[in-house]
Amino acid sequence: MNASKAISNTAYHEELRRARIQRGLTQDQVAEGAGISKTMVQRYETEPGKGHHARPSEATAMKIEAYLQRVKPLSEAAVVEETADLLQGVSLDDLIQEIKRRGFQLTLQSVA
Repeated sequence: MNASKAISNTAYHEELRRARIQRGLTQDQVAEGAGISKTMVQRYETEPGKGHHARPSEATAMKIEAYLQRVKPLSEAAVVEETADLLQGVSLDDLIQEIKRRGFQLTLQSVA
């Protein structure tokens, strides 16, 4: 994640989220490690045009990048496990509602 290049990228929110999850970090941990508020991390990860999206200044993006570079990424299996842990306690209805809120269509099909 190159800070100056990343903030000009329209997919910064995705890159930040991916880098955070790959390292098994929460938004709170990124905020604390980079010296910014959790609210701003949430806003930086929000898709442009949705909710309270924000872009970091170059200085803030550099703080975030510096912190993320100090944390070693997890293995792919650990990322899958971490993501599964994040979803525990989230109802299927809430998950479907969030997916639709983000503009995606969803079709469920029985496997049996």
